[in-house]
Amino acid sequence: MVAVLYVTVNIPSKCTPSSSCELLRVTFRVIELEFVSLHIDDQLKQIDAKVEGIVAKLKALGISVKYDNADNKRPGFKFADYELKGVPVRLVMGGRDLENNTMEVMRRDTLEKETVTCDGIETYVQKLLEEIQANIYKKALDYRNSKITTVDTYEEFKEK
Repeated sequence: MVAVLYVTVNIPSKCTPSSSCELLRVTFRVIELEFVSLHIDDQLKQIDAKVEGIVAKLKALGISVKYDNADNKRPGFKFADYELKGVPVRLVMGGRDLENNTMEVMRRDTLEKETVTCDGIETYVQKLLEEIQANIYKKALDYRNSKITTVDTYEEFKEK
């Protein structure tokens, strides 16, 4: 069993499984929570209770949260599906994570994964959202600035 928390944007994307969606970078303030059950019911209920608490804390901070507990697809399929939609952050909790009171955090902008304690996870996610937003903005600004060319004459303009 795995609980997956997605930070995402609800916008339509033209990405398909065969296309490259690496360029899809957007501003966000939404978290989608997905719950996948694969094993024991008791542990499933414990993870569910833990995730519900995290959802409540995130909502208290003004972050929009959607909790999806559908179990008709495997986690890998859901991970790929949400990456195609441009989801910038994924939080995952499994049985071992429940015992250790941790969650795995995966950032899409840098592709880094780390394990973070659930204590204070809501403030960690809030700061992470701000950091990712700043990172995405900086990348876009640097890209724009790299494409700006200064010319002083019409002849220079025609050359460039």
